[in-house]
Amino acid sequence: MDPELWTIKDVGAYLDENDFKHYRKLFCEENKIDGRVFLSLTENDLKQPPLQILPFGDLRRLCFLIENLREEKRNRDQKTSDSPFKQTYSTFNNYIHSEQSSTRSGLSSPSGGISITDSDDDSFQTRKRLKLDRRKFALSVLYLFCSHFFSGFAVTYAQENLPDKKKYPPLPDIFLDNLPFIPWAYRVTEGAIFVLIIMGLIMLFFHKYRFLVIQRLMIIAATIYLLRCFCVMSTAIPMPQKDYNCNRIEVKDGWERLSRVVRFYAAIGMKSNGIKTCGDYVFSGHTVIMTLLVLSINEYTPRNMLCLHTLNWVVGIFGVFFILLGHGHYTLDILLAFVISSKLFSYHHTIAINMSLISRDTHRLKKCFPVLYYFEQDTDGHIPNEYEWPLPKVKKVESFYSDVKFSFGNYFSSKSKQVV
Repeated sequence: MDPELWTIKDVGAYLDENDFKHYRKLFCEENKIDGRVFLSLTENDLKQPPLQILPFGDLRRLCFLIENLREEKRNRDQKTSDSPFKQTYSTFNNYIHSEQSSTRSGLSSPSGGISITDSDDDSFQTRKRLKLDRRKFALSVLYLFCSHFFSGFAVTYAQENLPDKKKYPPLPDIFLDNLPFIPWAYRVTEGAIFVLIIMGLIMLFFHKYRFLVIQRLMIIAATIYLLRCFCVMSTAIPMPQKDYNCNRIEVKDGWERLSRVVRFYAAIGMKSNGIKTCGDYVFSGHTVIMTLLVLSINEYTPRNMLCLHTLNWVVGIFGVFFILLGHGHYTLDILLAFVISSKLFSYHHTIAINMSLISRDTHRLKKCFPVLYYFEQDTDGHIPNEYEWPLPKVKKVESFYSDVKFSFGNYFSSKSKQVV
């Protein structure tokens, strides 16, 4: 029987025959793996959740088992002239991925880093599928700009409805009540943000799939900031500090409100750029930025760069601590921002990575994560951490210079001959 047509029970019987009976429950009962999915499994799939085969020996033996099954199928198809699957191993993999990508839903996957797949054929598939859709990239840019604009409107609305600090004193906070107030603390926080931005730009400069990474990060950031807009506008809480000179503003008309939104938009919401905001305490925007930057840099850099990853976390925690020293947010605001940002970052990558293996609950995915589904439905979701020098190589520049020099030399020599 063709392995691709195996049922879940057939896969379980095959595991029993090859001394992998103890994995039958994991593969068949918990994850419902049939013959088609079993043939498409790679080493990266086996060592990551939900399978997560921990003993290295079992992991490699399962890889050899699946590889041998693929080889037997390939040989069988080559011998059968009328077989619809008569093709090479890589072509068969193309068929599997194209068939699986037609129906999508969600499986769990690790929220940590995305590693490069060890299989050459799977790597070929990833490179083939990772093509930038310019229309979607433009829409992701528009989505981010609209989200940031609404964020400015939400901050302006919150300051218009700021509770009177004489009537509503700061809420009790165990950390703020025991930490000294430092007026220049926010400058240190925004300095940490700029350091992380520079590190992120360097990472994107050398990343081979930089525009795909940018698109994904813009979508995540825009979604989080839209959620922040709702939180800021729906709940008004007292200022976390007594001595901060910030009062409720009164806006005369819509044009004055729009001008405030534009000023906030142009300054990127940074206090160091001259922006003074009050009322947006429910959800710390600075914590969101630092969390996304730290997670993004760690996600799209090699896992063996432990010093860089540790430095990112140190800078991020350092910046968050100075938010507390500046009494700019309650402790709960910072925790809420970190949890929501990290979880949405993880969920987006989890679903995107497993998009090509999804075979059910497509409608549920569209309803729960419509933006994610739209932008990630045509990709495998796996962005390898590969790097390149994006600028023209020296040899190409020298070759271009030599060609130009040769062309000009021929032109002037022909002109001189005509004069003679």
